[in-house]
Amino acid sequence: RDCNLLRELTIPATVEYIGQQIIAGSAVQEVTIEDSDMPLTGYVISPLLDSPQLTKIYVGRDINLTNPETTYEYGPFTWSGTITDLTYGPQVTRLHNNECWSAGALQRVTFLTDKVTVLPEHAFSSCSNLVNIQLPAKLERIEDCGIFGSQVLKSVTLPATLRYLGQQGLDSPALETIYIQATTPPTTKEGCAYFDSDVLANCKLYVPNGTQEAYQTISRSEERRGGKECRSRW
Repeated sequence: RDCNLLRELTIPATVEYIGQQIIAGSAVQEVTIEDSDMPLTGYVISPLLDSPQLTKIYVGRDINLTNPETTYEYGPFTWSGTITDLTYGPQVTRLHNNECWSAGALQRVTFLTDKVTVLPEHAFSSCSNLVNIQLPAKLERIEDCGIFGSQVLKSVTLPATLRYLGQQGLDSPALETIYIQATTPPTTKEGCAYFDSDVLANCKLYVPNGTQEAYQTISRSEERRGGKECRSRW
């Protein structure tokens, strides 16, 4: 605390728990949580957010939150106003609901892990400055509002393993291109839309060779069953 000459902090793999305000008032700009298959336990609102200069975090393992009754409302990086770069290392297996909800400064998210298969609800919701996100290679589900509300995200690639895309799971009005590698169109909730009209008006969807008809069939089927709302799926 109050170490105003400290610029970098490494949390070793041997650390099991971190308390509140561990770097409050410090000048820490970069935090590395070393790789481990053992979770790191911390307070429900990340103690790493107490440095006003913190911009870069490497997360090398799962994070447990100490207030399980409120973990739906808060993620480890909820409300961060300074973090711009967030990287998840190869040992990370899961994220929380609202992982980075309203992290207004967040610009880049990189997954080096293929163990994360679900992007939870509102994981990257209301991250208005998110310009780039490299999704996990074996991602299977993007839940409701998983990537929602970026005003600058122009392109995203969805992996071949994706099977489900929740309501407004990828809803950012600045999107210009979506590359999807899945040969079978992802499902979603009955009667719900993937995107709103802003995305539809400006975005192009690129699908694997030979799958265009399958995606068009889904679109026409939803139009017949659900009308205007379901037309916004694809």
